[in-house]
Amino acid sequence: MHKWFSQAAVRLLRQEIEAANNNEVLFSAILEGDALKDIKVLARGNSTMVPAAVHAQPGKCMLVIHNHPSGDVTPSGADITVASRLAREGIGFAIINNSVSEAYILVEPVQIKPAAAVPIKKVSAALDQGGYVARIMPAYEDRPQQLEMALNVANALNEGAHALAEAGTGIGKSLAYLVPVIMWASENNRRAVVSTNTINLQEQLLYKDIPLLHQALPFGFKAVLVKGRANYLCKRKFYELLQRGEDLVEEKDLPDLQAMMQWEKTTRDGSRSELGFTPSSELWELVSSEADLCLRLNCPFFRDCFFHRARRETLDAQVLIVNHSLLFADIALRSKGADTGVLPEYHCIILDEAHNAERAATDWLGARVTRLSFSRLLARLYNLRGNRAKGLLVVLENKLAANQDLDSKLVRELLELVRQQVVPNCMSVSQEANEFFEEAAAYFSEQGDREVKLRLPGKFAHSPGWEKLRQQTQSLFIATGKLEKSLAVLRTCMDQLGPQGFEVVLSQAIELDGIRARLKALEADLQEVMMGEDESLVRWTELMPSRRGQRADFCYAPLTVSQVLKENLWEKFSSVVLTSATMTVNKSFDYIRDRLGLDRTFKVKELQYESPFNYRQQVRLGIATDLPDPAQPAFQAKIIPVILESLQASRGRGLVLFTSFSLLKTTAEALREELSRQGIAMLCQGDSPRHRLLERFRQETHSVLMATSSFWEGVDVPGESLSNLILTRLPFNVPDEPVFQARMEELRRQGSNPFYSFQMPQAVLRFKQGFGRLIRSQGDRGVVLVLDKRIATKAYGRWFLESLPPCPVRKGPAQEILAWQKEFLDTN
Repeated sequence: MHKWFSQAAVRLLRQEIEAANNNEVLFSAILEGDALKDIKVLARGNSTMVPAAVHAQPGKCMLVIHNHPSGDVTPSGADITVASRLAREGIGFAIINNSVSEAYILVEPVQIKPAAAVPIKKVSAALDQGGYVARIMPAYEDRPQQLEMALNVANALNEGAHALAEAGTGIGKSLAYLVPVIMWASENNRRAVVSTNTINLQEQLLYKDIPLLHQALPFGFKAVLVKGRANYLCKRKFYELLQRGEDLVEEKDLPDLQAMMQWEKTTRDGSRSELGFTPSSELWELVSSEADLCLRLNCPFFRDCFFHRARRETLDAQVLIVNHSLLFADIALRSKGADTGVLPEYHCIILDEAHNAERAATDWLGARVTRLSFSRLLARLYNLRGNRAKGLLVVLENKLAANQDLDSKLVRELLELVRQQVVPNCMSVSQEANEFFEEAAAYFSEQGDREVKLRLPGKFAHSPGWEKLRQQTQSLFIATGKLEKSLAVLRTCMDQLGPQGFEVVLSQAIELDGIRARLKALEADLQEVMMGEDESLVRWTELMPSRRGQRADFCYAPLTVSQVLKENLWEKFSSVVLTSATMTVNKSFDYIRDRLGLDRTFKVKELQYESPFNYRQQVRLGIATDLPDPAQPAFQAKIIPVILESLQASRGRGLVLFTSFSLLKTTAEALREELSRQGIAMLCQGDSPRHRLLERFRQETHSVLMATSSFWEGVDVPGESLSNLILTRLPFNVPDEPVFQARMEELRRQGSNPFYSFQMPQAVLRFKQGFGRLIRSQGDRGVVLVLDKRIATKAYGRWFLESLPPCPVRKGPAQEILAWQKEFLDTN
């Protein structure tokens, strides 16, 4: 018997196999030295198969063990497939007999040595005055805070500790974490993930910071950008679409499909971002890579597959650059029991822009069901436009009818099944879905004609309209059940075509399996919203304008993400470093720790670094105290002349941030003509895509940008174009937003004051983000004007002010503040 299997291990394995009636059992074990430890049962099966549910444990040397009741330990094809997949995660695979007297090791597990420490001297040598980075940067600025942060990140990695690092604007935090994490990953031959929330930061890392470190550091390393699978073209789907395009593609999309033919021959990585145009989402869905439709090793294009080529690039990389969406999609998959995630195995995480972590996790642990999600899925299967039918079933029919080598009797049965059962069932689901979503939109529209989010069941519980909607949901589920059953029968019949016949319809078979699985997932998500009773979830409908009047989307999200993150982040990884310019409230990390489940049982370094900018010299913060309270109707009219006079003083060069689109729209309409007369161009959120607005704002020095929501963060406009920042209101969350509302209620139930423990800290972090838009470099000068007097008149106002960098603050009548700020602007 193999040396790894001690007598105690053999005894335990035998006992579990006997307890499973000598059927197949799947085990996991940790290999320490030459001994198997921590043996656990993962799944139990029958005499011939067992579910393969395996989860990698970062930093552990893992072996999966699986018995063959027949006594023959020769691996089957299924064994080899599973072992190959696990090998990519560094997990070994072994087959034993039931008596555990024989073992066949298919794949040796990756022996993981204890992580070697990053030498602190090497980190200093990179970022100190006269260090590696300084030598290649002509305009290098000494940043003591950057070096201090880098040394503390290195210590966290070396000690297996988590870290929270609030780094003020201008510190250069990206280099402060990249240098130690690259050294740690290179030293230990392990992989680190660096996750960002915005494309801007991702591009900074990829095109500025990492190339700089490639040049500066005295050793080589590899960092790659990891994109979601749906960003890549699938060659198999693409070439099949070219052959059968007339049965699948809408006429309006044919020119773009033709353009893709040329692009596919020359594209470097096959990703959507390389296209010189934006195809419709329907067309891209027909050609994009999808996990559940992938043939993997059986695909004729596997060696040249854009997605798998990109994933192979990650295997020898030390650093993976991802966005929060991809990271939390990976975490969400693993938390729901998937045996692999969307990312390869990684051992530590740097989570930049960490103030967005709770929102990103909430998005990925929830779901949204729309009329469009049903119609698109069904249209892929079958859709009738005029006299022309299109879709997968049409392709299948044509393939079956055209192939003379197939069993003609079975082909007739298949065609009859498609035409008499699957197509009618598909049309029935389409009709039921349309009726349900139309009825829902009509019912909820009675709440008003504006965009609105409504908790479910909430005030609708037991109302006749709500009960009618639930009944319609059941009718929809009956229809989806019939369609799923007929698709299952169709697939069973297709399997009877024999190996050669099945090869003809292999692609369609895989797509049918994928569509059936997605239909089940849609049904499960809608059932959760309409019928679910799990109190850990928040359910709501979102009503918004559409071409048909109104549409109602159905959503759910977790009430809290703290437990999921605790189990899948803090407990699984020895080091996770969270960093952002805005993480503390009143100098404390308590709020973000509480929201993310990072309780006091974990070893955590709390680090704060002040910005190197001289805010006392660079900024004047004014608070107008003679304006009405924002809740009063007069507030809207009174702030307009104040904003106008402030923008005149700065000759444009202003960013005006709102908390509601309606106030933005009213203000813009009132000021546009007057500002234009004075040569000040007005740019408004919604007029153009975000990146174009920011590009114009940077280029047109005497312009003003009015925005809400996402523009409170991620706006980086150093220099002349921005010297006046106007914050119209304190950015408290909308009180009737469903997830926010439910979290407030939950805190109240727990005996906490939700305003002070949740609502206000959230607003403070957002306020800090907004304030941070003004000063982006040592040479910037400017003023911040706050039009919400609550920051001066309410007790909680000091929380906002004390969370800002120290700078001159003046409170008083608007005219006095404007004169004070104008004097500063005129002299700077």
